[in-house]
Amino acid sequence: MNRLKFRCFVVLTLYGCGLAVIVAISEVAAASPAAGSEEATWKSPLTKEGYLGSPLVEVTPFVFQDRLYRLENHQKFFDVPGSAPGDGFLEDEVRIRDVETDELSSVALVGHAFASALVHEGVVYVFAGKHAADRPWRKITEIVMTYSSDLKTWSPPVTILRSENEEVLFNVAVCWDGDRFVLLYETNDARWPAFTFRYCENKQIKDPN
Repeated sequence: MNRLKFRCFVVLTLYGCGLAVIVAISEVAAASPAAGSEEATWKSPLTKEGYLGSPLVEVTPFVFQDRLYRLENHQKFFDVPGSAPGDGFLEDEVRIRDVETDELSSVALVGHAFASALVHEGVVYVFAGKHAADRPWRKITEIVMTYSSDLKTWSPPVTILRSENEEVLFNVAVCWDGDRFVLLYETNDARWPAFTFRYCENKQIKDPN
């Protein structure tokens, strides 16, 4: 049996409210599954399809109406020969691609980054960091949400979180635990190591304020 020590930074709150921090250090026992147990015979249902072969950054696979789609964060500078990372970032796109046909279904957001997707009750929700013309590339201070029930028409994006004290926001993800929506995002807040995870919670996803 191995002993694993880890440090947890847990931050739970409502969207937009002040954040409280719990820091804990504990030891967790890690043991191999017993022979013949359910864990020992379990196999992942995921199948390796190969490499995307594209300059994408963060991607989210999701199933919607029994079809496999992929959310793609596409950076504009890849389309312009000789450009540098960050060039044209206000034109960066959050794309939705049909995996089987390899065709774009739609562009959910323009001028956004670090996006991810969540499917809940027949609706696809996209969460992303919003670029700003008066701020440098990847100096994001707002996270927005948009949603669609057909992957063609998207709701106007609404800001669900703003940074505090000049912190910069990075990757974002949202899940539903059966009772609430929990949002994770990375921060560069100087009180913790870079890219510490912070968490927010809310009962409502379309009206998080």
